Amino acid sequence: MEPGNEPGAYSPTDVFKKLETHFPADEIIERLKNIQVPMGILQIPVENALLHGLSNREEGPWKLTIAIAEIENYINVTITDNGVGRKIGYAE
Repeated sequence: MEPGNEPGAYSPTDVFKKLETHFPADEIIERLKNIQVPMGILQIPVENALLHGLSNREEGPWKLTIAIAEIENYINVTITDNGVGRKIGYAE
């Protein structure tokens, strides 16, 4: 049997199967849908949260939240996860 495939073993892909996602309300997305964002600027932090934050968490819940706030003439996008954090992630 390959390592990681033994009964009860944790697999990083479990994160994607049981991921809880929270996105901005439809009204916010509809209002801001025409704002142009450089390609990849949001993909990189989301990928980082999934691959480095959440995939190192051995037990759920696994949560990814993307929030958008309008602040004066700016749009603030916040990407958060409840992963293990940098100290634990780097230690492994």
